Order: sequence, then C-alpha cells, then structure tokens
Amino acid sequence: MRQTRGVLAVLGCTLLVLAGCGAGAKQEKMLDDKLALVKEINAAFDTVKDSKSADDAKGKLDSLLTRMKTMSEEGAKLPPIDDKQKELQDKYNKELKPELTKLGVHVVDCMAYDSLNLVVRGYLEALKKF
Repeated sequence: MRQTRGVLAVLGCTLLVLAGCGAGAKQEKMLDDKLALVKEINAAFDTVKDSKSADDAKGKLDSLLTRMKTMSEEGAKLPPIDDKQKELQDKYNKELKPELTKLGVHVVDCMAYDSLNLVVRGYLEALKKF
C-alpha cells in the first residue's frame, strides 16, 4: 500500500510538472502563431496599392481579422506568464513590435479605401486585445 502511494505521489508530481511545461509550450506556440499571423496580415496589406487592389485584398484581410480575433480569445484563456516565460515573451516582442508598428501604418494608410473601411476598423479594435 505504501509503495502504491509513493508511485501515485511521484506520478502526481510528474503530471504537475508536465502540465506546467504544457502551459509554457502553449504560450510559446501562441507567441509564435501571433508573430506569423501579423507577418501574414502585413503581407496582405502590402498588396494594397490602389482601390482595385484594396477590393482584391478585402476577402483575405477579413479572413485574417477573424483569425486574429480567435487567437486573442484563445490567448486570454492561457495562464499568466511566469518569470521563465517572460524571457521568451521578451524575445518574441523584439520581433513582434516592428511588425505591429508596420501593421499600424498599413491600417492608417488603408483608411482611405472605402472597401476596407470596416476591415480597418476591425483591425483597430482587434489590436487592442491582441
């Protein structure tokens, strides 16, 4: 009976450690996915040069906006970042910050296109939660 308790205790501790690693891995994947998504959004905005290209990009930008909103909701469900993960977040933020700045410029530039007006407003709202 003692041996069973010992095995259960070790198994329980192992599961707790693995669960903690899983949370960190999920957060790292989320940061990686955020960076990839922002790069993809910027690539879509890069194609907008005039009214016609704005119309052409609208569908792709709508789809990416939906993904951004979903990702924000999923990220809000993750546990808070601990000190170890803070270093990881800082690393990603160094790459993410210039991409978000570029996205902000795109959003402002594309406000002039009527076909993208609602999409741009959606990005402005989504960026507050991203």
